[in-house]
Amino acid sequence: MTVIQILHVGAHEELIMNYYRNFKHRSIRFDYVLRRGGQDFKFKNDPYFDGRLFYITPMQSSVWRWMIELRSIIRSNKYSHVHLHFGFANIYGLIAGIGLSSKMISHNHNYYQSSTRFRAFMRVPLKFLINILSAYKFACSGDSGRQLFNNDYILLPNAIDYSRFQFQQSSRDFIRFKFSIEPNSIVFGHVGNFLQQKNHLFLIKIFFEIRKLMPNSFFFLIGADYGTLEAVKAEVHRLDIEQYVVFAGDRSDVETLLCAFDVFLFPSLFEGFGLALLEAEVSGLPCIFSSSLPKDAVISPFCVPCDLEKGAVVWALKAIELCNLGLDADSRTNRTLYLPTTFDVARVAHLFENFYLSTAE
Repeated sequence: MTVIQILHVGAHEELIMNYYRNFKHRSIRFDYVLRRGGQDFKFKNDPYFDGRLFYITPMQSSVWRWMIELRSIIRSNKYSHVHLHFGFANIYGLIAGIGLSSKMISHNHNYYQSSTRFRAFMRVPLKFLINILSAYKFACSGDSGRQLFNNDYILLPNAIDYSRFQFQQSSRDFIRFKFSIEPNSIVFGHVGNFLQQKNHLFLIKIFFEIRKLMPNSFFFLIGADYGTLEAVKAEVHRLDIEQYVVFAGDRSDVETLLCAFDVFLFPSLFEGFGLALLEAEVSGLPCIFSSSLPKDAVISPFCVPCDLEKGAVVWALKAIELCNLGLDADSRTNRTLYLPTTFDVARVAHLFENFYLSTAE
């Protein structure tokens, strides 16, 4: 059997492995490029992982060395496709692949706000070059697709295993017991790695305001540190709410912790899709999210927008108001009865798999 080899560079590992577990053919194999000295591949021991891992110089240390090492990996292996997941920084991977036989794929998972006019100006030629050098283009949402590509991109929505994220009372009881949370306490929560985009300092301000009105409340933060964790912990210490804030770290059991939450907060500055928001909705949680974010991931009527400009007090009041929707198991389950299955991974993975099979030589 001929194996179709795909190289993922800068992959959203959780998402890509979710797709891969649901592929029907075993004729496709995924290899991954990771940063040397950075976060290791979290699915090394997953029974579905059958690829190889390559560790190269981080792009932040030397772009040129990163490109040379990546080109060497591509040239030394017979990859049908090289799938890049860096957004605008895909240009470096595309340049590294010039003249090689692999089909280069640009994938945009985000929607990037330009911090300056100069950055916005520089994105114009970058977009032009990315469109020329990419054999195929993927985007997780309409906004992310329009930002990076012309009209010829493939919309591949982010997806999750709906069955995995269904509410379980036993999981709720276990997590609350493990973290010494009383059954009648209200738990607000967030899932997102610690980087500027996720707006964690604003989250802490929101919870500080919630505590003033709801003394029996706790706050869970799930995610790995990508540079802002210490600043967030310092703010929690400054506000003297350390005993009410749980830093749960980078978890492989997010679905279990979601069961212990009562309300989900998602005030990101920008997102391409909002996968964590989708997971929370499928878990039956009422959610509040930044109104400026793409609405692609909003599938529940119990997921409400709020402007970031309204400030922490308004967000806190809206979050508390969501508690009135019901926190018992029946209310939680009822909120998921009629959710559309648009983003169920079994469906989306089939589209992804067929693309590789149909475009491989």
